[in-house]
Amino acid sequence: MLGGNFINILSDEVSLGYANGRITEDFLKANCGGINQYFYVCEPPPMMDSIEKDLTNLKVNENIIVKEEF
Repeated sequence: MLGGNFINILSDEVSLGYANGRITEDFLKANCGGINQYFYVCEPPPMMDSIEKDLTNLKVNENIIVKEEF
């Protein structure tokens, strides 16, 4: 459904073809292709808070941040 508009990043595991580590402002700047698009975020609560803060710092409109919390 998302096709090329999806970045899967693995926190701990290193696997060929996937980004590795934490999602940071720098990672978002380098990989998101701009702020005028929807952001779908699915993370545990502490990571969700961190990513929301980073997106806010990048001036992403909160109306285009879609969150799936678990």
